[in-house]
Amino acid sequence: MPVTALKTLQEFQDLLKQDKTIVINFYTIALEACRLFLPIFERLANTETRLTFYNVDVDRDEGRDIAWEVGIGIMPAFIIFKDGRKVDEYAGYNELNLMDMLAKHS
Repeated sequence: MPVTALKTLQEFQDLLKQDKTIVINFYTIALEACRLFLPIFERLANTETRLTFYNVDVDRDEGRDIAWEVGIGIMPAFIIFKDGRKVDEYAGYNELNLMDMLAKHS
């Protein structure tokens, strides 16, 4: 399943009202680690069918609003929400750590 871009705070808030498990990647193009991890996140999204994947570009004003709402300080950051509640998070650039987090929630 492809990664969907979350572009507005309203989209994010509406998404949290749904009864499903989602993974959000918060990134900035300014950081090489974030740029390098985008295709990895896309590949993981295509192999993991029980989770829904989203990207938030914090270089955009609305993306910064979403990151602020969630409390993102370090990027890349990956947050899992289940039924509207934050249940897990990982900040950093380690594919195995992210895969372990995804496996716990899929």
